[in-house]
Amino acid sequence: MKKLVSLLMVVILIVALSGCSGTTGGPAEEAKEPAEKSSKYPSKAIEIVVPYAAGGGVDMNTRAIQPFLEKELDTTVVVMNKPGGGGVLGVTYAIMSEPDGNRLLLTNLIAMCSASALNTLQVDLLEGVEYIGGTVVDPGVIAVSKNSKFNSLDEIIEELKKNPGSLSFGVTGETSLDNLICKNLEVITGAKFNTVSFDGGSEAMAALLGGHIDIMGGTLSEMLTYHKSGEVKSLAVGHGERIDSISDVPTFDELGYKMAVTAAKRAIMMPAGADEEIVKVLQDAVKAAASSEEFAKECESLGLMASYFTPEECVKTVTEVSEFLNGLYGKK
Repeated sequence: MKKLVSLLMVVILIVALSGCSGTTGGPAEEAKEPAEKSSKYPSKAIEIVVPYAAGGGVDMNTRAIQPFLEKELDTTVVVMNKPGGGGVLGVTYAIMSEPDGNRLLLTNLIAMCSASALNTLQVDLLEGVEYIGGTVVDPGVIAVSKNSKFNSLDEIIEELKKNPGSLSFGVTGETSLDNLICKNLEVITGAKFNTVSFDGGSEAMAALLGGHIDIMGGTLSEMLTYHKSGEVKSLAVGHGERIDSISDVPTFDELGYKMAVTAAKRAIMMPAGADEEIVKVLQDAVKAAASSEEFAKECESLGLMASYFTPEECVKTVTEVSEFLNGLYGKK
C-alpha cells in the first residue's frame, strides 16, 4: 500500500512539472500561437506599377501620390514603369502577381476597359481585380504645335472631311484615352485621322513639337505645361465645364462635340484574392492620401484634378465603360 501511494505521488509530481514547462501543448503553447501567426503589413517596400513610359499622365499621377502613400503606409513606395502594348504589358504583370499587397497597379480605368474590349488584355476586370480606390480625374485634350496653321478643332475636322487621313494624330496605343477620343471624333463627325502610336505621352509630345505629327491627343496633366509655355495650342478639353487651369480652352461640349469618353479616371488596384486585412489597410491609405488637401494642391500644380472615388465606384465605372466599349468594338 505504501509503495502504491509513493508511486501515485511521483506521477502527480511529473504531471505538475510537465504542465509548468509548457511542452505538452497546454495553455502556455496556445497563448503563443496568435503571436506566431500575426504579421505586420506592410513589412517591406511596396511597388506600384505604371504600365506606361515615364513622363506621361499616369506616371505623373503615380509620382504625385507616392509620398502621401509612403506617409500613410509608413514604408517605401517604389514606382516601376513597365510600358508596352498600350499598357497591357504592365497591367498583366501587376495583376498576375501574388495578391500579397506588395505589388500594386495605378492606371486609367478607361484604357484598361478598352484593352479588355479589344481582347488584348486577358484579365477579368471584375473577378480578377481588387480595386483599392480612385485618385484623379484627368481630362483629355487635343492640341497642335504653336506653328500649326490650325487654330480650332472645327478647322481640323473640315480639313479631314475634304482630305481623309491627311492629318496625323499621335496616340499612346489602341487602348489609350487619346485614341478613344480620336475614334469618338471619327464616329460623330465622319472625319478620318491617320493615327500614329507611341509608348508614352512624352514621346508623342516630342513628335508633335518636332513637326513629325500634326495633332496630339493627351491628358490635361501632360499638356498643361506646354500649353502655358505657348509651345502648343490646345483646341478642346474633355470636361463638362471650363477648367480654371486652362480656362481659355473650350470643352468638347461647348464646341458641339458630344463625346462618350473624354477623361481618364485613374485608380489603384491589385490582384484579387488578397487577405481582407491587407485590402483594408491599402484602401484606408489610398483614401487618406487621395483625399488630402496637400495631394489636391500637388495635383493642381501638375494639371491633375484630385478626385478620390471608392472601390465600389471603380467597379461601377469599369462596368459601364466596358458595356459602352464592347458595343463600340462589337464585342459580345
